[in-house]
Amino acid sequence: MEPLPRWPGGGPEDIVKVLAAALEGGTLIPAGVAQALAAKLPAIEDRDWITHEELTWLSILANGGSVHDLAERVGYSERALYRLLHALYGRLGVSSRTEAILQASRRGLLNNH
Repeated sequence: MEPLPRWPGGGPEDIVKVLAAALEGGTLIPAGVAQALAAKLPAIEDRDWITHEELTWLSILANGGSVHDLAERVGYSERALYRLLHALYGRLGVSSRTEAILQASRRGLLNNH
């Protein structure tokens, strides 16, 4: 496995920027690192096996919604929604919400949601 690109600069000022972004609820990932991570994710071939409803769920989560918020909005229990989301993650070939959002976004699946 090839190593990921190094953080630009790599100095203390970069660490401060990353921590400040995290404290504000954001992230700061250099483009090279994000591209390297995205390239390692399995490809999504088409939309046919992801329902409109599932794309809506991913869009809500991508925009900061929690599973609790999503469950209330779509009328499922949180437990049922967790099971459905994990099945979706499996179909996407990922294991987390962040990876699923990144994968769907990278493939343009969230552009219309």
